[in-house]
Amino acid sequence: MTDTVHRAEQRWAVADARAQNVLALPPPRRFPVVRASALLVLPAAIVLVVGFAFPAGSTGRDVVAWTGAAGAALLLVAVIVGAIRGRRSPAAMLRVDEVLLPAERAALRRVVRLRERAPEDRLDVVRAVATQRVRRPVLGVWSVYSLVAAAAVVAGSAVWVLWLAWIVVAVVAAAAATWSAAVAQRYLDLGPS
Repeated sequence: MTDTVHRAEQRWAVADARAQNVLALPPPRRFPVVRASALLVLPAAIVLVVGFAFPAGSTGRDVVAWTGAAGAALLLVAVIVGAIRGRRSPAAMLRVDEVLLPAERAALRRVVRLRERAPEDRLDVVRAVATQRVRRPVLGVWSVYSLVAAAAVVAGSAVWVLWLAWIVVAVVAAAAATWSAAVAQRYLDLGPS
């Protein structure tokens, strides 16, 4: 056995041990794609539409901007509380694929996307990676970012174009996280492959 094969076996053994910790937890709830997308887009869109209904510099626009900022603060508290409640087991919080090489992580991604089949001895690692992707979308954080940016745009910030660009970045990042979680949910629904 070469040193490279030995290291690969060690990496997969660590990944498998982490996978057992993740799979020992109750299965995640079904990922709500529509609700998650609405959580991201609707608050910022409402702040932008209602805010621009008022003339520039008006009290109404300021109230909408401050309401959007307050909503972002409340949403941030909800995200933090949810993250604290979600920490059931510190061992299960470790990313399963973190110890693997980039090529091995890419192979896991292809299996979760149903483009390849996993060997029987790697199914637990693949299921755990998919489970973590369903459990961990960071949509709430991106929603906070987009809501703060929308409030800054409505308030008439001098750098409103940058804030508008930040909204686009937040929406794209959240869309990628949503897509990843939905694909992982599809893998879990179809069973091992």
